[in-house]
Amino acid sequence: MNLPNLSRLLTLVFFASQCANFAPAIANAKKEAELPPCQESSSITSSTNCKINCIDPHAACAESEKLIEDVKLMYKAYSEEDLTTLGSYLDENCTSVDEGDHKMLTGKKAVLADIKATMEKAKETESKLLSYTIDNPYAEVEPDGKTAIVTFEAIKTFGGKNPHTISSRCTDIFRKENGKWLRMHYRSFWQPSKT
Repeated sequence: MNLPNLSRLLTLVFFASQCANFAPAIANAKKEAELPPCQESSSITSSTNCKINCIDPHAACAESEKLIEDVKLMYKAYSEEDLTTLGSYLDENCTSVDEGDHKMLTGKKAVLADIKATMEKAKETESKLLSYTIDNPYAEVEPDGKTAIVTFEAIKTFGGKNPHTISSRCTDIFRKENGKWLRMHYRSFWQPSKT
């Protein structure tokens, strides 16, 4: 075999060995990039006939699935104006930020008072909450097992004398205390829905 052909052959062997080294890394990167399998969409109806819809949820692990269920129950309590049950999901020092007015609330008492004021305003305008949709939630528990993040788009549909729909990208941050997930922080930006 002459020298130029030997050189080409060695070059090909070198590149083939390099590609073989990258193949497992590429396969692992592809697996990491894929979203976890989604659960089936579901809905529950509150005692006020408000439908709580959870569309195409994605949970990073079994504990994250439980967290998505807790989020659904939180909004069921919200639709029923059950501030006691809703408050049981909030950390005593929780915070809430509305990006629309840049207002930050600190502490469970302040957050619940603001939620109550929002409910009272809806009654004044004779708007009835017909549905609360949690669209495409993604829940992930951090490696420490004590902190978790849930992101989703929320859609509130109102009927009554003032029918309208509003939506927001939402972020909930939870921490686990004595086996229960408590919301530490909530961030939203409610706007009239484009749909």
